[in-house]
Amino acid sequence: MSVEESARLPNPLSATPENLAHGKDLFLTNCAPCHGENGTGNGTVVHLLKETPKDLLSAEVRAHPDGYIYGVIRDGYDLMPSYGDAMSSAERWQVVVFVRSLQQAAPSQKTAQK
Repeated sequence: MSVEESARLPNPLSATPENLAHGKDLFLTNCAPCHGENGTGNGTVVHLLKETPKDLLSAEVRAHPDGYIYGVIRDGYDLMPSYGDAMSSAERWQVVVFVRSLQQAAPSQKTAQK
């Protein structure tokens, strides 16, 4: 299934404290080195990358359905590697839940950028 096909998948998980906590742990371990702890693309390894990682708080990323973000985590996209073997399906959905929580907590002016 492609990332585009994954966009149709509904997130089977809700934002329970357990899903958010595990999603945060996974995000900090696997995603934050590039995307930063707050998801804005300012991770600790950015200076080593050819391109700046996506700002996960941008309007562009917010507009993608949960399934699309899940598919990107699973398959990788452009320069982002696949985490399909590093996380279970449930763990990938937990990361999506956590990314959505970052987006919801972000200042409203962030949605107008990008």
